[in-house]
Amino acid sequence: MRRHEARVTPASPRPRLTLRRAQVPAAPDEARPPSTMVARRTSSAGFVAGARPDGFVGALRRADYYKRLPLELAEGSVVGGAVSVVATAAFAALLVAQTRALRQVGTRTDIVVDHEPDRRFQVNFKLELPELSCEWATVDVVDALGARRFNVTGEQLYKHAMGASHYLGVEHVTENAGTKGSNTGSIDDDSHDLTTDLDAYGDARVAYEITAATFDRMVAAHRVLLVNFHAPWCSHCTALRPVFEHAADLVRQDLKTSGTARLAAALASVDCTLDANARLCAEQKVQAFPTLRLYRGGKNGETHSLSGNDFGRSKSDGSQQELPRQLQFEAYHGARRAEDIAAYVREALDETLAEADARHESSYDDDEGRKRAAAAERRAASAAGAKRALGGAIRTSGCVIDGSVRVNRVPGAIYVTPHSARHAINAELVNMTHAVKHLSFGRHVPGGRPSFVPRALRGTWSRVPKDMGGRFARASTVTGGKRDETSDTFVSDAPFTVHEHHLHVVGRTFEPLEGGADAAVRLYEYTFNSNRFVLEPPFDTDDSRIDGASIKFSFDISPMRVVVKETKKPFLDWCLGVCALVGGVYTCSGLLTAALENGASAVKRRIGKHA
Repeated sequence: MRRHEARVTPASPRPRLTLRRAQVPAAPDEARPPSTMVARRTSSAGFVAGARPDGFVGALRRADYYKRLPLELAEGSVVGGAVSVVATAAFAALLVAQTRALRQVGTRTDIVVDHEPDRRFQVNFKLELPELSCEWATVDVVDALGARRFNVTGEQLYKHAMGASHYLGVEHVTENAGTKGSNTGSIDDDSHDLTTDLDAYGDARVAYEITAATFDRMVAAHRVLLVNFHAPWCSHCTALRPVFEHAADLVRQDLKTSGTARLAAALASVDCTLDANARLCAEQKVQAFPTLRLYRGGKNGETHSLSGNDFGRSKSDGSQQELPRQLQFEAYHGARRAEDIAAYVREALDETLAEADARHESSYDDDEGRKRAAAAERRAASAAGAKRALGGAIRTSGCVIDGSVRVNRVPGAIYVTPHSARHAINAELVNMTHAVKHLSFGRHVPGGRPSFVPRALRGTWSRVPKDMGGRFARASTVTGGKRDETSDTFVSDAPFTVHEHHLHVVGRTFEPLEGGADAAVRLYEYTFNSNRFVLEPPFDTDDSRIDGASIKFSFDISPMRVVVKETKKPFLDWCLGVCALVGGVYTCSGLLTAALENGASAVKRRIGKHA
């Protein structure tokens, strides 16, 4: 049997494979060699055709999808080289990006049904009411389950005077509006004891009856003057009238017994329903009857302007709001008994005289004078403490309500209204202008972002919205000496103005990569929409809680929660991505090379045809 040989013709421009079959005699079928021939290289000079290999190795070779040409038959090009360099650089850049993405932390957002185990959640707010005294400001909570809590008690909710000349302290929002929890005894109590003879003092006129024309003169003439602003139609005023006359008689007798000047202390009444006194009652911001105010030393109430940080800088419509002036005064909210009222006036007189003695003694620059001044100051402090124990308090015409309440996780509303169980509200003088300084839901927001965040939670807190979930949710911060806070002022331009704010609340959870749900940051985001309208007496509204000027915050809780989970890219995804990069870059570079070469060849042929 002769071997088939393959030779390369040297004269041709390209190596050609030439097969030459030798003449062999016919052989029997069983001895005939296989007809399938292959070309294999025997040396650098040429190739030899031979039989296709059999067996396992041959099967693997036949299964090869990517058969290679010998290097002698492969030819490079400038275009292919340039494309290869660009493709290699692109692959390297994409590989680095893919590897970096493997190490980065991403997020996945899910919307799930809110299955919070706690059936209640916290509402945090801070309101400034420059035209409503803390004496009458109350907070009520109602919800769709039928829960009714009027004049909320037992919560982390506090009131303090707004725009005072000095710090006046804070007080709980208690059942009796405008009273301190530290006061003892019956506060603003209408249940009078039998020490007052109603027949004797029912028609008596011991206290002065003063008007707007004589008010300033009477205040200036007395060291201490307790004034009762009242209205004849008020049942509480009617019950207090004989007691107040009895107290005036006790004060007069006490001054006579002690030998004190008759004009040192006195009691007086002002009828706010008279046209001549209407302006006086408005200037003194008398918003309820009866109102007992103490004036001393010729002062009929101090006024203080609010600083820019105390009240909203602009109205809700963007226009500038003129800041109101705050009236600071002393109010009596003690027991409505003649002896207690008279004792309150005596303690106020002792405090005033002791303060005057202290100022006089301090003018002597010697040890004896300083000792007498210190003793006078101690007497003044003791008298002030006794006066407070009897129900006296320094107040302003504005109030700040700050704190939180817990409400059911159902639609509900929070009302801020003027109310008092022992007073009749003067609705025509109630002004519910207010500034919303803070409003948020949940426990994470009141303090804002924590000052220290563990490393594992830094990425989670970086995804929390800067506004902390709502228009007024961000806690105020001081930057460069200025307080950075978001607030809007909602102004009442007419009596009986009602402000309604509607909030749609949606829960949002930021779950870290490590720690799971236990370390998650839970917020409540909300939308805020407002409206105001003026009621026309008689009041006819669908809401039984609205019977005059008021503020209403209604909220609706969504049953769904948005959960943002931190995730990392799986290693399998990285491997698949790398494989996709290899195939994509190789395929695209091959297509680009072929397109460029074919285009160049077409241009050359066209140029040669026209040459």
